[in-house]
Amino acid sequence: MNKFENELNKGNFVISKCQKCNKIVWPVNDICDNCFSNVIWVTGSKSARIIECSKQKNDWFCLVETEDQIRMLGTLKSDNEPRIEQRILLDECYFDKKPYFMFKAV
Repeated sequence: MNKFENELNKGNFVISKCQKCNKIVWPVNDICDNCFSNVIWVTGSKSARIIECSKQKNDWFCLVETEDQIRMLGTLKSDNEPRIEQRILLDECYFDKKPYFMFKAV
């Protein structure tokens, strides 16, 4: 497992940031895709907004964008129908062959 996967399994959302040009590298990588320098691992923002969402059975699935301008898919825990642009928070994360992200309404 790499640093990203290990941290997700601890419940920590980390992202890679270039040491030289300060670019957030997403999807995460050990090398910057802009200047090819090494990255450091920093805590990613848990605050996000909904870009798109859909419902399957009783679960809401959302494409979200964090304050770090990272887009990812996740499940939303909500009894109410979510709205586009609604503010949400990353509540849980883990890695099981792929990353899983669960959000909750603010």
